[in-house]
Amino acid sequence: MAERVGVPRPHGQGATHAIYSAVCMDCGTEAPASDSDREPVEAWALKHTGLNPSHRQYKAMVETYWRVTPAPGNPYRELLDTRRT
Repeated sequence: MAERVGVPRPHGQGATHAIYSAVCMDCGTEAPASDSDREPVEAWALKHTGLNPSHRQYKAMVETYWRVTPAPGNPYRELLDTRRT
């Protein structure tokens, strides 16, 4: 098995950590997706329940992104290095 490095979070300016969203399980209405901040989705769910008191169940969804970098000595890293030159 090839040596590997842990899966780091994306980094750099503008990199997305996660996209948060939710859907009401009673009516199917979806919250607007939020980039790297779950609070707007939570606030949407609370407001939706306030406007529709019987709507109390939500499916919360989080989409995350990974960037993988093979460890030094891994043949895939060497292949990547040769493509950059």
